[in-house]
Amino acid sequence: MATTATRAQTQVGRARWYRIGVMLFLIYLITFVDQSSFPIVTPLISTDLQITAAAAGVLLSAFFWGYVITQIPGGILATRFGPKRVILASLAIWGLCAILCVIVPNYGALVSIRFAMGLVGGALWPTFAVIVANWYPMRERGRAATFTMISIPLAAVIASLCSGILTQAVTWYWMFISLGLAAFVMAILFAVFGADSPETDRRLSEAERNYILAGRLSESATGPFVGGVFRRPMAWILGGIFLLWQSAFYGMALWMPSMIAQASGISVATVGLVSIAPFVIAVIAMLLNSLLSDKTPWGRGWHAAVPLLIGGAALLAGGYIHGGFSVELLLLYVAVAGLYAGLGSWWAWVIDNFSRNSSGVVSGFVNFCGNLGLVFGPILISVVGGAAQLSSSLFVLGGCALTAAIVMIALSSRRNIRPAGDGPAPDVPAESRECDPSNTNV
Repeated sequence: MATTATRAQTQVGRARWYRIGVMLFLIYLITFVDQSSFPIVTPLISTDLQITAAAAGVLLSAFFWGYVITQIPGGILATRFGPKRVILASLAIWGLCAILCVIVPNYGALVSIRFAMGLVGGALWPTFAVIVANWYPMRERGRAATFTMISIPLAAVIASLCSGILTQAVTWYWMFISLGLAAFVMAILFAVFGADSPETDRRLSEAERNYILAGRLSESATGPFVGGVFRRPMAWILGGIFLLWQSAFYGMALWMPSMIAQASGISVATVGLVSIAPFVIAVIAMLLNSLLSDKTPWGRGWHAAVPLLIGGAALLAGGYIHGGFSVELLLLYVAVAGLYAGLGSWWAWVIDNFSRNSSGVVSGFVNFCGNLGLVFGPILISVVGGAAQLSSSLFVLGGCALTAAIVMIALSSRRNIRPAGDGPAPDVPAESRECDPSNTNV
């Protein structure tokens, strides 16, 4: 069955991958390189603008508050007006704001600009979810979502390698200029080569269009929109799971600086390798797991849960096993791989659990809840005694990851397993459940 599906994909073409998929990847990469680079250049900005550490903290958080506000509205706009329009508007505003950071370099304006960039950045992921639902058959969505999501760890690698070099060679202004120009370039490319769906793409071959549409026949195109999504317990459960998952990411953020501090006795090159290697491993883990999630008969929920279970266990072990630098470094790498590996399968699972016209709204809501985890994690750490007590912190946040994974496994166990590439996604409710807004069963 899988061999037949692969042969069919080769015969019908792969424009959905090398055209739509590549553009989504590059757009998301630009936005996350900015997010990863900004904390690196903030000390330089603080020096130039002569602002305090507290003011720098406000500057860093301005993007986040804009980002969480537009998660759900972004999904609504993409569904109402088409994802292409939302992406083009977001890229145009993003590019303009990035260049304004250079033209208007004063503190108040910079905070406002970063907030505006957060607003347009927050609309992108739910918009991408609509495109993934429209452009990829259910059997391919694990890989499609992962192809976009690998931009997150890759952005961390690029930011670590390039931001320091760029700012030292010239100035922090050039980081914003380069990212702003890149956003404008991607807006032009997507305007020419992008499309809302295969039905509206004139460049797509008829064979590939029919292949995509045939792969979507087993799912519902229509169903509950905004109100109906929030009446389904499944949406709230998925939001809670992702909140715990993102809280566990905060544990990784605490642990990594501690490991780098222990590396003070080794060369600068090795310290750089220690910092970058986890994200390279994360990319490899994400790609392998997404391939398996689309090819094996097990549900995508399992492919999201099992890596997260392993990552949570590694966080727990990191808090209690003190076997020297090498052992702790190995556990850190396992934790990073586990926390990242299931992201693509997770988002494909979220999309598959709802009708296509609900994909933007539910993805925005779930991502909104997940970003609250970045607030919830630090609060949880303060309750257990503060970030200084790393062992307790890793234990609690590892517990968050394990809890999220166990809930996913429980949900996935209730779904029927099917051969890969046949019919609806393996752990998706029956279509009658999708189309009935009054159905409140998970």
